[in-house]
Amino acid sequence: MSRRGKSIIRTGGVTKVLRDEIGKIDTLEEIQAVGKLYSERLKQIKAVIGSKVKSSLTVGDTVLVKGWDTGPEKGIVKKIHIKKAVVDVEGRGLYRCPLASLELV
Repeated sequence: MSRRGKSIIRTGGVTKVLRDEIGKIDTLEEIQAVGKLYSERLKQIKAVIGSKVKSSLTVGDTVLVKGWDTGPEKGIVKKIHIKKAVVDVEGRGLYRCPLASLELV
């Protein structure tokens, strides 16, 4: 696969081309601009994932909550907000979890 004539080799989820290009940056302003673009794109992707999850969730659904050090844990959706859901996690209590971190069981 290529993009703009450059070969893309995936290593650990990050492309070699991106690593090489970021490595060429030598000013603080440029690296801060790259960081800002990264943050904006990450928010966009999480919003899309969250909206997909939100459209499929209903109160009472059993979900896996991802993102904790202990691994995914099962819980039951108690309330759904715009960006987060209140989940009753087995053995832990109620937690406000980002929609992007939930997966239907």
